[in-house]
Amino acid sequence: MNELPPLLEYFKDHLGYEVKPSVSALGYESFFVDLSSLKLRLSKLTPVIWVRNTDLEGMTPYRLLQGLQDLIREKKWGNRTIIVFLDGHSEPILKYTMSPLYSNLVFIGIEEQEKVCQSRRPTGDFIDIVSTQIPISLLAPYETTSPVIGSRFFGREYEINRILGNPEANHLILGIRRIGKTSVLKEVERILREKDAAPYVVYMDCSELMNTDDYVREVVRRLEPRELPRLEMQKYVFYFPNFLERMQLRYKSKIIFLLDEIDNMITSQRGDWELFRMLRASSNKGACQYILAGFREAQKEQYLLDSPMYNFAQPIPLSEFTMQQARDLIVTPMESLNAHFKNKDEVVSRIYKETAGNPNLIRTFAYAGKKA
Repeated sequence: MNELPPLLEYFKDHLGYEVKPSVSALGYESFFVDLSSLKLRLSKLTPVIWVRNTDLEGMTPYRLLQGLQDLIREKKWGNRTIIVFLDGHSEPILKYTMSPLYSNLVFIGIEEQEKVCQSRRPTGDFIDIVSTQIPISLLAPYETTSPVIGSRFFGREYEINRILGNPEANHLILGIRRIGKTSVLKEVERILREKDAAPYVVYMDCSELMNTDDYVREVVRRLEPRELPRLEMQKYVFYFPNFLERMQLRYKSKIIFLLDEIDNMITSQRGDWELFRMLRASSNKGACQYILAGFREAQKEQYLLDSPMYNFAQPIPLSEFTMQQARDLIVTPMESLNAHFKNKDEVVSRIYKETAGNPNLIRTFAYAGKKA
């Protein structure tokens, strides 16, 4: 890798943070650093821009900020927190960054970089710099309206390991609504896609796929859309298993299907079970692995001897968080940001009691506290 800014080089060589080069643009060198372990809203691919002395020569702070904004637009990084390492001093730039236009930029000058490199708590000092420039509300990883993955994923490590540690089996994630089934599926998807020899992974929300035709068309559209015009002439019971075997050969591995919200599909299939028999056949032939998520209907069918879902997948039940998992979710992000609780045990205990350990409700309480 080419030369790095001093602090980024220290992070890579001494602290083991993964750094990857990015394609440079507008004359600026840029990188990605994996900051997901900080359990903040910083990703595995946090963008880093290096502003060198040659970039600063004859450049006013305002013009520099204009150029950085153009770079961010070109890179499509507008929704990410971006670290900017300066070979010069950061104070002249920070005077211009009060506008919301720059609320996702963190500027770290050469003096701050050297100070962090010499610190006895370098990661902590780095977070201190970040949190003085980015509002806590944008850094804390609490998410209440969508699935959480990566640095925002808490508390389901055992279930994730069960799924990833047994790639020969199908798995059925079971739990009540808002318990985290989609987040587990999405986290499995993220991990699988980041493997060196990544398999072909297909995530599908099945809540609107009410019959066999809907499902087959969606799978063909994802894997080989050129075959869509031929589907009207096909008898699915023969065509679809063959199609999946051909796709397995093309991608040189099993196709891993992550099928979310399968309850409606189960209800519509009761009777002939055509689709689920095809899923079972493709699994038995080794063409596919299925990781499904559902609630009442899925739970019921796995115990019925005459159901094609009987003994089809290993159940992965999701229960409420333990007290320790709740503590990790509530306390870890805030303490990383130097926001400490006066009565930590009391706060955690009260939130846990009010939410009965439901992770989405815990996030809601924590999010409300963060805003306050």
